Amino acid sequence: MNVLVIREFEDFSRMLIAGDATVINCPTIRTSQKEDVLDLEEKLQRLDSFDGIFLTSRKAAEIFRKKHREYDLRFRGRVYVFGKRGFNVLKNEGFDLYGDAAAGTVQEMLDAIAPAELANKRFLIICGENALPTVVDHLSPISTVERTVVYRTETMLVGPALREKVVSLAKRGEIALACFFSPSGAASFLSQFGASLLCGTKVAVIGKTTAEYFARANIRVDLISEKPDAADLANAVLKFQRYRSLTAAAH
Repeated sequence: MNVLVIREFEDFSRMLIAGDATVINCPTIRTSQKEDVLDLEEKLQRLDSFDGIFLTSRKAAEIFRKKHREYDLRFRGRVYVFGKRGFNVLKNEGFDLYGDAAAGTVQEMLDAIAPAELANKRFLIICGENALPTVVDHLSPISTVERTVVYRTETMLVGPALREKVVSLAKRGEIALACFFSPSGAASFLSQFGASLLCGTKVAVIGKTTAEYFARANIRVDLISEKPDAADLANAVLKFQRYRSLTAAAH
């Protein structure tokens, strides 16, 4: 089974390959730290003035960890992290970490936190340029919020050889699933290939936010991971593969 993965090769692809899937990696975006993170550095100098920090991506968690180590800080407040990948970046750093494994979106994570824990506090949000205002909107009416942007998401143009391979396989109906991990990655893919490329392909997405993007684009989603977690999506894809194989054998 050919699976198109709209992401660079990493653990997700390894899990699929271990389950006998043939993986074609086709990253369409990349994230990079801003050259100038002076705003973050200024806020780190007064880190103890914050009661908590919110991080909603792995990249934000990685940059925060790097700077926290660089400045040899000891933050005593709580660090709220959405997503398993970001949580794992910080789990051995000695922070008072909060992460809700059951939360499918940032809003669901926020809703799971007792309002009294968030009211009348001072929070720092560390995020990317394209981050949705979900945390700011939730916290601003009840607390003081400061936000700092530390990374950007950029479009990656798919090279001619890979593009030709993907288009050729899709036209022959030889891509069983296309897996998407973010609205920005999906938007970049669609702008480069067009939605018609997915007509004969099942679409799998990680989490509700990406599923909502496809719904707004009127593109059907066939598989949604129950959690915003790569392992959960990989298991769903491999389960689909086994079902497809059994169905084919029955006929």
